[in-house]
Amino acid sequence: MDLFDADRLDDPRGIFLIRTRAAKVNGRRWCGRLVGVLLTPIAVRHPTTLEALHGRTIAIDGNLELYQFLSIMRTRDGTPLQDSQGRITSHLNGLVFRTTRLIADYEIHPVFVFDGPPPELKWAEIRKRREVREKSQREYQAAVASGDTATAWSKAVMTSRLTRPMVDEAKTLLGLLGIPWIQAPSEGEAQAAFLARRGDAWAAGSKDYDSLLFGALDPFLRRSSIWRRTSRTLA
Repeated sequence: MDLFDADRLDDPRGIFLIRTRAAKVNGRRWCGRLVGVLLTPIAVRHPTTLEALHGRTIAIDGNLELYQFLSIMRTRDGTPLQDSQGRITSHLNGLVFRTTRLIADYEIHPVFVFDGPPPELKWAEIRKRREVREKSQREYQAAVASGDTATAWSKAVMTSRLTRPMVDEAKTLLGLLGIPWIQAPSEGEAQAAFLARRGDAWAAGSKDYDSLLFGALDPFLRRSSIWRRTSRTLA
């Protein structure tokens, strides 16, 4: 689930508890390797509310949440939030205000899980994302130069880059707030799924359906990060 995705955290629409059931799914084969799995038949959505999560411990995909804050917490022309020295603070702003509200208003107990080194199989996807980000950066600069703030903002969202120092800043902030965090050996959602499956957390919280594949089978809470969709989910 993604507890941080909505601008109105108390809006119960679109919050889903996702469980899985036994089902046969067919993957798509390419060059003799399984590269896709149809998850729809095994994902069962149950609408829920933040109040229903009262007192629950949720293992949250930390990198994904920080990236979301970097993407959406910007000024009108797409400039990220910054301090007096020009250092980006969007990720910290989102982390402190939204996390503390979840704790204060709903008594949810978050545990943030951060990514370690990516697996080798992910490098091709990382290169592809970098190319998209560089293209969006050029388009953003062109939009700013022409005074098109609407296009500039939409392109700026796609230029976000979460750096290691930013993650370290988030860890420091969480420590000061007394909120636990865990460094995963690799994929954060895999570690979060492990915590949920072992019972250390009630659920894994992520927008990424990989959590299901990593074993967060019962339950997995999700809120989509796509603002225009009505089917949002929690992490």
